[in-house]
Amino acid sequence: MTIKKLQNWLFQNSLGDQWWVAVDDVTQRELRSLPQIQKICAANPRSKVKVLHSSQARIKNPPWINLELPVSRYCTAKGHHSYGTITAVSVVLPIIGLIVGIGYLFKNRPVDKKLGEHAIAVSILFMFIWYWVGAFLS
Repeated sequence: MTIKKLQNWLFQNSLGDQWWVAVDDVTQRELRSLPQIQKICAANPRSKVKVLHSSQARIKNPPWINLELPVSRYCTAKGHHSYGTITAVSVVLPIIGLIVGIGYLFKNRPVDKKLGEHAIAVSILFMFIWYWVGAFLS
């Protein structure tokens, strides 16, 4: 669910803006507002962020909500921890980079998908470059 949808839900239910937040399944100790949660998301673009409205905290099996972050604003291939390694593989061994890139496209996190797109693009580019270098040298 997006922050905008959570704001709409608050308005429809006439509730206060107080949320429990869990970053990578570690619950923070203080209640937060939606603007504060947006800042937490921006500071942790590779993390899984869940929220729970304070009114639902005492329910048995409370309904934690996974937050969806806009890919274009918070997610780039450079933000992935394997960016350098995957880029180097895609340059030196483009076929391997292409296969790895396709694998990353099927992962769930937006940052993984962006890395997959990056690896495929770099692999295709360097397939052409290595072809022309080989043709020039022979």
